[in-house]
Amino acid sequence: MEPLTLAARIELVRALAEKHGVVALVSEYEGSGDSGTIEPPTLEFAPHVKKVLSSRDSKLLLAQFTELLGGDYFLDNALDAVVGGWEINEGSRGKLRLDLSTCTMSVDHIQYVQAEEKSSHTLNPETVFQSFEQ
Repeated sequence: MEPLTLAARIELVRALAEKHGVVALVSEYEGSGDSGTIEPPTLEFAPHVKKVLSSRDSKLLLAQFTELLGGDYFLDNALDAVVGGWEINEGSRGKLRLDLSTCTMSVDHIQYVQAEEKSSHTLNPETVFQSFEQ
């Protein structure tokens, strides 16, 4: 069996999302010091969808989306394409949202930055030596 084309996978993702009333996959991430974590995605349902999936059914549906989107590392790959190095140095955190009708991803990203503030002060002798007199 030949691998699915990108266009075919996108159509299957859209059809699966429409069938189950899922509008997006959402995940949060955080990292610093050369390590980070991307949380497993959760399903975001359309407001009109009232059904509640069991934990098992939810996992199966997520597995179907994950396979169509390129496997377990699709979120890592997408995040690295937008904000590569998000987990190094001071790090960052944020939220990924994959809109399943358009197959576009939005990223709300917060980058941690270490800053330095330099200042010089001149103290008069009375201030310096005052602490010794007490």
